[in-house]
Amino acid sequence: MSSVLSTGCIRRVHQSSAQSAQSDGAVVQVLEVKKIELKAGQSGERYRLVISDGEFYIQGMLATQLNELVQSGELRQNALIRLNDYIANEINGKKVIIMLNVSVIGHEEPIGNPQNVASISASSGVPQPFGGVKQEMKRSQPSFMQKGGAAAAAGNGYGEQPGAVPTQFHPIASLHPYHARWTIKARVTAKGEKRTWSNAKGEGALFSVDLLDAQGGQIKATMFRDAVDKFYDVFQENHVYIISKGQLKPANKKFSRLPNEYELTLNADAEVIPVENDASIETTRFDFVPIESLSQVQPNEFVDILGVCVSVGPLTNLTSKAGQELRKRALTLLDKTLCQVECTLWGEQADKWNEHTLGETSIVAVKSCKVSDFGGRSLSSSFQSQIFVNPDHPEAHALRAWYDANGAALTDLQNLSKQSRGGEGGPAGAAGNQRKTLSDIKDEGLGMKDKPDFFLVRATITFFKHDWEKGSLPWYNACPGPNCNKKVVEENGAWHCDKCNRNYPNCSPRYILSLMVCDPTGSTWLTAFDDAAKGLLGGTSAGEMADLVNQQLKEQASLKFKEHNFAEYLFKIRAKAEIGQDQEQRVRAHIITASRVNYAQEAAYLFDEIAKYE
Repeated sequence: MSSVLSTGCIRRVHQSSAQSAQSDGAVVQVLEVKKIELKAGQSGERYRLVISDGEFYIQGMLATQLNELVQSGELRQNALIRLNDYIANEINGKKVIIMLNVSVIGHEEPIGNPQNVASISASSGVPQPFGGVKQEMKRSQPSFMQKGGAAAAAGNGYGEQPGAVPTQFHPIASLHPYHARWTIKARVTAKGEKRTWSNAKGEGALFSVDLLDAQGGQIKATMFRDAVDKFYDVFQENHVYIISKGQLKPANKKFSRLPNEYELTLNADAEVIPVENDASIETTRFDFVPIESLSQVQPNEFVDILGVCVSVGPLTNLTSKAGQELRKRALTLLDKTLCQVECTLWGEQADKWNEHTLGETSIVAVKSCKVSDFGGRSLSSSFQSQIFVNPDHPEAHALRAWYDANGAALTDLQNLSKQSRGGEGGPAGAAGNQRKTLSDIKDEGLGMKDKPDFFLVRATITFFKHDWEKGSLPWYNACPGPNCNKKVVEENGAWHCDKCNRNYPNCSPRYILSLMVCDPTGSTWLTAFDDAAKGLLGGTSAGEMADLVNQQLKEQASLKFKEHNFAEYLFKIRAKAEIGQDQEQRVRAHIITASRVNYAQEAAYLFDEIAKYE
């Protein structure tokens, strides 16, 4: 069975000259699996593996998203696995494989008599037989389990000495939190404005840049406080830099529109070296969406758009609900699909781009504009948007030629921004009203996309989480001020709100209720906020529940939960993955609305569903 393994792959990794990302599908055998004892303050689980190609063995670390393979027993000693995606990381002169994506393809008896691949370059030249994970752990410790030390000070990850200008670079697309050391060369395609904040914890500033490398990889880099002072004037749009010593973390898609799972934080100790222009790096990378296809894009998503500007609206002033003075201007864009869409510019962009600066029938490219479903489909710029007029881009040149040849004769154009507004029966509403089972949440990966998923679930409540004795209360003390609802803290007999920056004589309890529900396919935890929770408890408010507990009438408070337990509801759910304090990604599902099941209506619904299969 030795032919099953990709003999020679571990020797090849060991002899490679640099830290590198691989996806060659090599097949290896797991000699041993070991759970790592984490240091105090660290959470989660990590596993160390020793893997063999039948000839040599090497240490590996399993990415945390693959822990379930070990916990389920599928990935165990003597398992055969395919390395779909991994990183060969050099640590103190030794190689460790970071396994990012593997497939378990079978289990066999131990294959071959593998030797330690490190013995190839050992001075004794005597191969070292496999001695178990504990022995291997003493020989090498991955850099992401260390803080500081020789690995952290050994240059840029390619063996170059500190202080030297690097000549080899990691592709942005290969960067991962398990990379101990990396260096990239990238162009700044967008630079954000410096923004400041002030709260009870202090004051600060931040700004961010979008980076693009020669391989087309993109990533957002953000700087805070001292790093803002150090790098704000250094980074300039369209300039090229060599960057190292930043921290990688999962991207917050609320603020990053780039196609990358991760983003960078550059602290004041990061290394940023301006270099001469590199023609191999594009100035901007677009992923244009045809205007016709905007009807299939979910509201609030961000897209790149290219069109002929066929009309420029006047500058309009308005006041927001918060009393802020705003300025906007609407452009109408047209492309080859014979569809038009309205794109609204705000603030300085609305001031800058007018009928004079745009010119007649200019080609306009907008990078990262927000899709809205108000009145059909429309677009809106944000502080992250970039606007290019007559850009030097192949698709822009092709659109220019098409419009010059056909523009005067175009008729029967469709304006996506002037359609009647759809209701629950439209595309967005239909998606939110799809029936799902609880098992579908996991099986279909609901909530794991950039945007939340909305769906309906018919389920029975089996438990309301509460524990009066341990202080596990299903509510929080909220600010009683108008339109606030922020959490308040008790100080000297009064309740202080940081947002309002004032004290109140009392607070306003609001529900944040966790409940277990089940259906024929499984069970899960849901969260119900104030209005939804109040409806589930027969109209009992969080304040009334808190009064019962405070008056030592805890049995009566518990009875409120028992009265409404085992009731069956049709829940409308919002599911979205979030990063917890342990840096693990979990799907959180909360209740938007809940209505007791009307069995006559439910029977009619089921008959309709059955009829679809006749």
